[in-house]
Amino acid sequence: MISAFLLPVSCDVKVADSVYPAQTIYLPAAVQADHIYLIDQVEGDAGSVPGDGNPYKAVIDYDCSSFMIPLAVYRSGIGNEGDVKVDISLDDEIVDDMFIDGRLDPDEVRILPYDLKECEEKVVVRDGCSNAVFNVSVDLDWLMDRAQKNRIFVFGVSVSSKDREVSEDYGRAVIMIDTALFDSI
Repeated sequence: MISAFLLPVSCDVKVADSVYPAQTIYLPAAVQADHIYLIDQVEGDAGSVPGDGNPYKAVIDYDCSSFMIPLAVYRSGIGNEGDVKVDISLDDEIVDDMFIDGRLDPDEVRILPYDLKECEEKVVVRDGCSNAVFNVSVDLDWLMDRAQKNRIFVFGVSVSSKDREVSEDYGRAVIMIDTALFDSI
């Protein structure tokens, strides 16, 4: 009697096909509160690596007088197939939008002048990879000259791609630099 229960049972198993969302491109910096990536501390300098796996938000290169902000563009989706060419823009339109809607106060923050920052214009998220890293370099001497006044500077970064759709919510971010961070350096 017990053996009847132990007989293998054949089942008709049907596997349903699923539709997965297409790959999209986004800036992790934009996932922060209100799309604002706050830099209010620096860990290490250009010759050191952050310890204990902690990421750093900025690196100071005194030799080049550069305040470097490492950022990245990621692809989401079920797979990482294909190279994805991504264009990067330093675009303050998002900052202007935040001034208009009240998320940023122009009396408290200033837009970083365009000629004081630079970054790569293009990166490629390689086949099999989920991200590509790029740096925004800001004039260190200029920032440090303003540190005594504890000013806060902002600028916008946006990404676009002809190869993949860009996330509507996370395709642009505001980078905020609180110069009070230089008090501890």
